[in-house]
Amino acid sequence: MKYTRAKQKHPVDNKISHVDDQFELLTLILQKVRRRIAGGKLRNLQKNGSLPEHWRHDLLNSAAESVFCDLPATDSRVHFVCAALGGSDQDDRICFLSAETVHRMLRSILKWLASVLMVSTFEWTRFVHVLLLPSKAEHLKVIETHSLSANIEMAHFAFMVLEGSLFALRMLEEDSLFPCTLAALFVIEWECTMALTLDEEHDLRSYKEDIDVGSSVCNSSDKHLDEKMHLKAKLTESIHTFCQGLSPSFWSDLHPCTLNRLLIILAQSIRCALFQTVNLPIESTSVLCSEWVVDMLKLIRLDHLKLQKFFDLLLSEGEYWPLWVKPSLQNGNALMKIQFEPVITDETEMKHRRFVAFVDKLVLDLGFGEVILGVPGNPCYTTSQLIDTTSTLPSFSRAWVAAEILCTWKWTQGSAFSTFLPSLIQHVKMESCAEVSILFVLLDTLLEGAFHECSKWVLFNAWHISDNEIDKIHDRFLRALVALLFSINNKDCIWRESDALAFFEKLLNKLFIGSTVNRKCLKTLPFVMSTIIKPVSGKLKMNEASTYTDLVAKSILNWLDVAISCLSSSPREVVQQDAVDWMEVVLSCFPLNITGGAQKLEVKIEREISNTERSLMLTLFQKYQIFCTSAAPSLSTSGTMLSTMIDLLGVKLTAVTVGYCWTELQENDLHFVFHTVQKWIESAVLLVEEMTDAINDTVINQESSKDTSEKLKLVVSAIDELTLSFSESALVTLCHLNHLVHLQETGNFRILQLIRSGEYAEGNKKMMESMLRLFLASGVSEAIAKSCCEEASSIIASSRIAHMHFWELVASFIMHSSPQTRASALESMELWGLMKGSVSGLYSILFSSQPISHLQFVAYSLLLSEPLCQISLVKECSLGLNRSLTQESDMEQSVELMPDSEKTLDLREELSALIEMPTSELLQTDLLARDRVNAFIAWSLLLSHLQLLPPASIAREKVLQYIQDKISPCMLDCIFQHIPLRTAAACGKKKDAELMPEAEVAAIASKNAIITSSLLPCMESLSPIGTWQMASLAGGLYGMMIRLLPSYVRGWFTSLRDRSLSYSIESFTRAWCSPPLLLDEFCQV
Repeated sequence: MKYTRAKQKHPVDNKISHVDDQFELLTLILQKVRRRIAGGKLRNLQKNGSLPEHWRHDLLNSAAESVFCDLPATDSRVHFVCAALGGSDQDDRICFLSAETVHRMLRSILKWLASVLMVSTFEWTRFVHVLLLPSKAEHLKVIETHSLSANIEMAHFAFMVLEGSLFALRMLEEDSLFPCTLAALFVIEWECTMALTLDEEHDLRSYKEDIDVGSSVCNSSDKHLDEKMHLKAKLTESIHTFCQGLSPSFWSDLHPCTLNRLLIILAQSIRCALFQTVNLPIESTSVLCSEWVVDMLKLIRLDHLKLQKFFDLLLSEGEYWPLWVKPSLQNGNALMKIQFEPVITDETEMKHRRFVAFVDKLVLDLGFGEVILGVPGNPCYTTSQLIDTTSTLPSFSRAWVAAEILCTWKWTQGSAFSTFLPSLIQHVKMESCAEVSILFVLLDTLLEGAFHECSKWVLFNAWHISDNEIDKIHDRFLRALVALLFSINNKDCIWRESDALAFFEKLLNKLFIGSTVNRKCLKTLPFVMSTIIKPVSGKLKMNEASTYTDLVAKSILNWLDVAISCLSSSPREVVQQDAVDWMEVVLSCFPLNITGGAQKLEVKIEREISNTERSLMLTLFQKYQIFCTSAAPSLSTSGTMLSTMIDLLGVKLTAVTVGYCWTELQENDLHFVFHTVQKWIESAVLLVEEMTDAINDTVINQESSKDTSEKLKLVVSAIDELTLSFSESALVTLCHLNHLVHLQETGNFRILQLIRSGEYAEGNKKMMESMLRLFLASGVSEAIAKSCCEEASSIIASSRIAHMHFWELVASFIMHSSPQTRASALESMELWGLMKGSVSGLYSILFSSQPISHLQFVAYSLLLSEPLCQISLVKECSLGLNRSLTQESDMEQSVELMPDSEKTLDLREELSALIEMPTSELLQTDLLARDRVNAFIAWSLLLSHLQLLPPASIAREKVLQYIQDKISPCMLDCIFQHIPLRTAAACGKKKDAELMPEAEVAAIASKNAIITSSLLPCMESLSPIGTWQMASLAGGLYGMMIRLLPSYVRGWFTSLRDRSLSYSIESFTRAWCSPPLLLDEFCQV
């Protein structure tokens, strides 16, 4: 040993192998002694070698310690240290080193393992290094003197010693170094997985970037990076294999203090990784950290108590988390404390969202009950063992975490609606009643927070409550409250009536403070009622009256009385704020439901109300009329937000009154209704036309595409959203009136006759033309913007998305406009003199970058209707179509007067660009890609136009010639990509048995297209775009092609080389297309 130590103190390169030989010799001696002591063969030596301590010596201690001071870390040195330490398995307790030496060696092992973290590219690992081993200047200096590869080599050496002598080192378990060493193994593996992820991100960015300049430097750097990662990955792989090989009993037998210290370090390490990582995308970091937790828990297998303590550590509050709701212990119960005005910087928000994304992913992986409620996911645990029955929540509940996530609302790759609320709802559905109480705690907290916010219900689209509408609420607590109530009442009716009653009673109790109205509660009340009134109405319809439903009905009557009293005074004495607040509450209790598509839009009432309610509602409407008539001059001149709110509430009140009380309306009431509707529809038309003018001027005077896009954003942002809100409510009223006009009911003949009177008929015709102008103006705006650039076009399309319900209502009206109304609107648009015309506008809506299905269908229908069908296929000068819009003469009358050389078909660019798209490109696109969908729509439009042309007309001949000359029949290959046919099915007898589901959908569409000579049904059912919808459209196109272009289809079919496929197509055609074609021919004979 003296010789070996001397050689180590004066190392010479060519003597390294000789020193290793000495270590191997020492190893053999120690192993032999170990076997003899373990076997009892040295007992006769008594004092001179029968026990391990007899073999301990300062030189042996010194030799073992010295191994960690010098490189290289060879296998012989590892074997020597392991032989001196022992502990290769649980039964090996023979150690030849002193306790002090073992402690110093454990510190050396930890030091070298932790050194890997100090040379990491991630900042968070330096924070973890401090947790593992408080930094000392000498230690950091030693690390800096070694190269990166040397540090990793020494870390690998330290790990191998730990692996070979784990149970000897575990004898120092109560020493704080041991849990730190175990924690280091996890953290090293985590750091490596993050580094590998960073490399993948780097490779992806490098692939996308042009790296021609300086490529040699990059290659050199990448080579060095590969070497570093290879060494680190090798170490990590060894650690992973080792940890996976440890038995579950190893972790469960750890001393409680050891396990507790280990969990503290791991929880803090994960938090450091989440908060301090800056060179990885948020989603990558949150997913990685969640995977670390899940994998670690699978390995360690904590019991429920320890697991919940770990989650408490992991989710505990800190500088960046939480921001809105904090835990608060009162009398031993976990409550919540609301943070109304937290200080939020960009850094705070980014780190907070990353942590929320992590928690959300953790909930998805481990379950809502385990992570949030603190109840076991393992069914072997019973609720009675873990839940205090005297408390409303489990003892480990972290309901504040749920509230915090709901208030955060959105984060990278997740949101309250898309991921977190479904997890909450799923848990509530499955778990016992005792655990459902989290709903009450959450609602109570969110309600309290909502009282301190100030959103206006009148701007909330309560008739279209959806994820998108709730997303528009800016106040965090109110938005979270509405989302939760909507989810448990409408999406999933899981709210027990007893809980609903308790919540509603609490809400009523907060409505008044003594005899004074609690204004904060009053402003929140309509949002709550909008979400709970529908299920209450459903119970009443089913004769399921209860204490809860009776209390709601009684409250609504009281609120009606209060609202009426607010308008009963002289208009000069009306407190406008009171009128606004109580009218909002009342209107939230009378929901309307707008159902159906562009062709079948219908307004339905959501409640069956009593005669008393109907009478009070009518009284409120009449009081409002008196108030408006008397106060109109002062309201119009004040221009305050409050007066605007009263106006908007009046429009909503009009819609609700027509919906619920139309049988009781008088002539003067209807006059007020017609006047209100017409006023706000005209206001919307004026608003959109002004925007179109501004867009036209901007593009005409453009300096650059970027400059134009910025100016267009300003134009769009300047739209008065209130006017569109007014108009949307007016359109709802008009929709209901139109339904009543066509109602055949003898019991209400008088009121129906009043509605059908001359005033309504004349006004309705004018409003129909106005709405058509509004629709065309919006399309023309997008067409003008598109002439600048695609980004500009997208800006205009986005403005429609923001007010989708308004535009869907507009589309539903113009769908049924008369040819005369269309002609008048087109003439008005032509006289306007904009850069683009009405047809271009309709094509922009049809092929919009952000399509709205109802609007697309209406644009498609208009392009095929009179008089637009005359100018929507070809350019105005093509085939002599340079004629007045009001002329309805056949196309060939103009063509016959032209020389043959000028009789060419010049398809509109919007169509030709899609129809003539190279089939090879189209075949490579995704089956649901926007380009493919647009190409199919364009073909549908072309075939429908062809169907409209007279059979023997020159125009039809030219269209057929155009298709034959310019469009490859391979378009049919694209069509049959959507019609999967079983090949070589010669043995099949029944046509239904031969077809896959998508092919059967296509077959039915083909048959119907041939019979009806129309593709409108396929277009109407195209949204939402999906596999079956595209199969239906493809089938319809094939049917129309066979009907209108038989030679075109025949030419394609004969060119097929796949005999099995051609047989399948022939069978498909014979079974589904030939019978209706033959029937049509027989009918024409």
